[in-house]
Amino acid sequence: MARDLTRIEARDEPEGEEAPLLDAALRARGVEPEWALWDDPEVDWNRFELVVVRSTWDYAERWPEFLRWAETRPRIENP
Repeated sequence: MARDLTRIEARDEPEGEEAPLLDAALRARGVEPEWALWDDPEVDWNRFELVVVRSTWDYAERWPEFLRWAETRPRIENP
């Protein structure tokens, strides 16, 4: 399994201004960050050791679907 960290991003707010700082800090520790949308069917979620939810602006409207998605992740955090 890759030592990658995926952060879930809102569709209308790509990365954010703090992303380069966080990405650099993680890379310095040997972790390769990757941005992804939680509902992107092309993402292979099984390759990540950890999924960190940053923001999901549409999860309130899609709560049951989001919960089903979150329950299938081996390790998910929302700091």
